[in-house]
Amino acid sequence: ANHQRYACGQRAKAALQALVDQQPIRCHNKAKDKYGRVVAICLAGSTEINRWMVRHGHAVAYRSITKAYVAEEEIAKSQQLGLWSGSFKMPWLWRKTQGN
Repeated sequence: ANHQRYACGQRAKAALQALVDQQPIRCHNKAKDKYGRVVAICLAGSTEINRWMVRHGHAVAYRSITKAYVAEEEIAKSQQLGLWSGSFKMPWLWRKTQGN
C-alpha cells in the first residue's frame, strides 16, 4: 500500500488467529489441487473461515478449484481491504515465476 511493503502473510495470520480465538474448528475436505494439497471448507463456530478471509482481503479466491469466493474477493478489492490496498502478483503467477 502506498508503495510500502505489506506483510500480508503476517497480517493474514493475525486476522485468522483473532477470528478463530480458541473456537473449535471443523473442516470438510472438498478436493485436492494439482499439487495434491487438500482443499477444504473450514468453520470457526458458524463462520466460514475461507469466505471471511477472502472477504476481508487476507486471501484470494482459488478460481481453479471453485468460483465460490469470487464475489467476496471483488468486495475486498473494491474496498481496498488487506492485500488489495496495494499491488501484488496473484499467488499462482508468483509461483510460476519462481519455478514452482
